Amino acid sequence: MSLAVFVFVLMTALCLSLVPARRISGGDPRAFFAARGQFGAVLFFLLSVGETYSIGSVLGFPGGIAASGSVDVALWFIGYILLAFPVGTLLYPRLWQIGQRFGAITLPDLLGGYFESRLVARVTGCVLVILMLPLGTMQFIGLGTVFSALALPVSSPLLYSVAAVLAFLFVASAGLRGAALAAVLKDFLILIAISGVALAAVFHWSAGAVRPVEQALHGAGPHPFAACVMIVSTILIQSVGFCIAPQAIAAVFSARDPETIRRAQIWMPLYMVLFPLLVVVASYGLTHPAVMTHPDAVFLSVAFFVLPAWLSGLVAGAVALTALVWLGAVCLSLAAIVTRSILRVCRSMRKSVWVLE
Repeated sequence: MSLAVFVFVLMTALCLSLVPARRISGGDPRAFFAARGQFGAVLFFLLSVGETYSIGSVLGFPGGIAASGSVDVALWFIGYILLAFPVGTLLYPRLWQIGQRFGAITLPDLLGGYFESRLVARVTGCVLVILMLPLGTMQFIGLGTVFSALALPVSSPLLYSVAAVLAFLFVASAGLRGAALAAVLKDFLILIAISGVALAAVFHWSAGAVRPVEQALHGAGPHPFAACVMIVSTILIQSVGFCIAPQAIAAVFSARDPETIRRAQIWMPLYMVLFPLLVVVASYGLTHPAVMTHPDAVFLSVAFFVLPAWLSGLVAGAVALTALVWLGAVCLSLAAIVTRSILRVCRSMRKSVWVLE
């Protein structure tokens, strides 16, 4: 039953991503990569907030707490995302305006136009591609965790290949507009999944708990100053990095105008309400060690333990979608960077050499 629901969730998301495919003009890269800048506040909100609940948040956040038994993970993780929202409120409208001036749909486009340098565009594009590779790998690791929880009788390489094909289909079907529609379903399901698992954990808390929460969680440990420096520096650096990730910039250029961005940013902090619920799930795993097979999989372990099979499949599908939709948006952004900023610059450089010869 759980597998059937899991497959149904993925197929529904894929069908949603195909809906706007007929509207995309093949000769208009801005339509494919930035939806022609036509997104209103709702679609911009759902697309840009998707980074908040990637698989690194849904599995990695409670997994980090469960693995360390420390609240430090919660402090820096929640802190940098919260700080990113006001940073984005100030930064994004300005980036949108500059992007309009130079016809940019990626950050390398914007910087290359602003500094009037193809080299700047190329170097920025190469750096972004390199920096996003570890994050993409993390999504596939998370998908492997989901597949393990489902206990599918299929080899891991085949499962990863299927995941890669699905991520490609989310992108190739209808570009950023398709990714935005899939994100609507993903966000709806992840709200249900996190809330449902946390509430079920609270309901079953008294059964099998071996120690209270205050003994399971601890603070900074023997080096509080070093922990404080790590937390503060991480919050400051990652809050800015969060705002200039390729998929975040693509979302900015998809917005209709700066006011649309400002209106959406006002509501972004509401999404943080689910993080305390993830702390509840991690705490359940720490106080019920028999349930927590592995810290990284504590969210899924708790879900499969406290929920019926069909709801467990829904949770697994929602978690898988957080990775697939994120991968789709990032791959779409990187494709635009490679084709517009790196390869085009290389072709232009070769043409210049031929002219000199």
